[in-house]
Amino acid sequence: MFPEPTLLNHLLHLGYEPEHYLFWLKNVEKIKSDIEITKQNIAEPSDEWKDIVYHKYNDDRTSYECVPCYNSVDEYIASEKEDLESYKADLEEALEELKDMREDWKPEKEPNMDEEIDLIKKWVKEREDFINE
Repeated sequence: MFPEPTLLNHLLHLGYEPEHYLFWLKNVEKIKSDIEITKQNIAEPSDEWKDIVYHKYNDDRTSYECVPCYNSVDEYIASEKEDLESYKADLEEALEELKDMREDWKPEKEPNMDEEIDLIKKWVKEREDFINE
């Protein structure tokens, strides 16, 4: 009589789009990857920073020259440190969004999150297939 208290049922019951939950999960993984890459760039910067340029256009915007973004490895590292802080803030926001979506979800037993996520992915795919028929 009552549906199983899956995360999918919880999201649907509260009016969340399951796709949004998957988006935030993917976003968290991307941000975590960006954080690790940035930490590596700070700890062991390669010479690739010398090749990072921006386009400086002429007054009538018909041409441009490539100008280095950084004058030294120290400038590059400082920029990477700023990016790292930004990524950390983004990660906190994304995790908070996921937490908000799961708030008040009360599964009967300790959930297997891989199974819960697979269930959401399956539902999203089946819905897309149905719509595209």
